[in-house]
Amino acid sequence: MPVALQIPCNTLHFFPITAENLKKICNAAGLNFNVPDDATCCGLPLFEKGETKAAKNVGEYNLKLYGQNQIVCTSPKCKCAFETHYPKIFNNTVSHNTSMNLVRNISDLKDIVRRIGADRLTQISGNYFKVRECGNSSDLFELIPNNETLIWHQGYMNATCCGAGTSFPCTGDKTGKEMAESLINQYLDSGAQAMVFEDDICRKHVMNVAEANRTSINTFNIIDLIASVL
Repeated sequence: MPVALQIPCNTLHFFPITAENLKKICNAAGLNFNVPDDATCCGLPLFEKGETKAAKNVGEYNLKLYGQNQIVCTSPKCKCAFETHYPKIFNNTVSHNTSMNLVRNISDLKDIVRRIGADRLTQISGNYFKVRECGNSSDLFELIPNNETLIWHQGYMNATCCGAGTSFPCTGDKTGKEMAESLINQYLDSGAQAMVFEDDICRKHVMNVAEANRTSINTFNIIDLIASVL
């Protein structure tokens, strides 16, 4: 039975090339998968804004969609929503067992990338600025072997928030913008050819801030780098 491949809505809407590269990685790893046509948001923005009723409605829909299946969750932020928020919001409800079953059935992209083998990943080259997902890092960067043609830069802090927290627009938009600007400036100072993100929520937020400031940046998801050598 194929596993359900959960592609984040942010990736599907804004980065379709990354979505196709994700499928390319799964094919290269020999994964038998399908992408549900009626997939939707994991509900994370609603959870973070405290819109509990709406978040629960989205969660119930996703439990029906994914609840009995093996699922590969390709976004660290979405995975956190499934594993952390769902068990809490469905605790002591009729959906409790289904939510816990979903948690048990989740794997992430690390498990898929490991099937590809280090030999291929050694072919990744370039000069990049890494932006880890600070809340629940997937550590995909650690699966890429070092080689003489690959240079990584990173921010002053190994993993720091880019300011993309979905609650920022209503409680501290200025703070979220300044956090992204700090990363952008560090990237520009590094001389790297592109910023590489673990999560497209972070990527889109930083791109929005750069565009508003009329600053030119190049970005990739780490998925795109991995797919480039397959």
